[in-house]
Amino acid sequence: MNHRSAAAVFGLTALLVAQRPTPTFEWQKRTTTLTYGALLVGRHTLSELEIGSPWRLGMGDASTWRLEMPILAGDTVIAPGLYRIQLTRTDETHCAILVNGSNLVLGTSGEARVVGALGKTQKPTKKLDLAWHKQGAAVAGNQPAKIVLQFGDIEWQGDVTIVGNSKTATVGAYKLTAFTLDKAMLDARDKTPVPIAVLSKGKDKDAESWNLVLGKSEAKLVPWMAAATDPFGPVVPPDAKLTTVGPLTVAEIKIEKPYETAELLASSLAKGELKVSFGVGQESLDVTVPEPKAKAGK
Repeated sequence: MNHRSAAAVFGLTALLVAQRPTPTFEWQKRTTTLTYGALLVGRHTLSELEIGSPWRLGMGDASTWRLEMPILAGDTVIAPGLYRIQLTRTDETHCAILVNGSNLVLGTSGEARVVGALGKTQKPTKKLDLAWHKQGAAVAGNQPAKIVLQFGDIEWQGDVTIVGNSKTATVGAYKLTAFTLDKAMLDARDKTPVPIAVLSKGKDKDAESWNLVLGKSEAKLVPWMAAATDPFGPVVPPDAKLTTVGPLTVAEIKIEKPYETAELLASSLAKGELKVSFGVGQESLDVTVPEPKAKAGK
């Protein structure tokens, strides 16, 4: 290779390392964003990925997924936050996006997976490409969508549902946003805790945020996950010192039409306690949790 060719290759590599595409989907004034390192198609393809093996899904720093709302992947709910993502081959014809550490927010076992089939595209790409696609109309405030991955002539698609929000309230110095998760999911919260709302303090991406997670008889304010930058390094769980826990009680309410999805009924902050009530079916879920603890320096 001559000096001119070597310089061109080096320049192209440096440019690709600097490129971090951020495909974003906005729904009801909240966004979900994928961030990954651009990667040119070379001799290898996704079809060579061994079953059970993870791929960093790009180059350079780890690929990440930022969610400002819960997202449903099959029967699994992914809480808002920032996660490292990888791609893994699940069988001969399917791959899945692994959402590293998503289980740590809810206290469950097994990371969330967005599963989809491998196929061929009629328009091969010259580099890795990730994109969001809307799928039909919203149902009960939630928008079906798919993540589409293309790498050369290989295409992968994974179905998700982007959860909407029912109401945002100002609570002291915080903003509380409740999400339109359905009654069946909340009824099963004893098996899988549910991230029903987000509490935030501050503006935009500088805001400090917590997930309000409901179990059978307790609620937790859990700090958002922060994604690891190392593609294969350890995942750091939410800081337990910044997590607060309180009781959840259930009361019957008399209404003409049951709530099909969670509805924020009331919220307040007084004497260091956050009180929130949600309507679900013909019941109110009433939560009392200590005010969240800010990170050092906040």
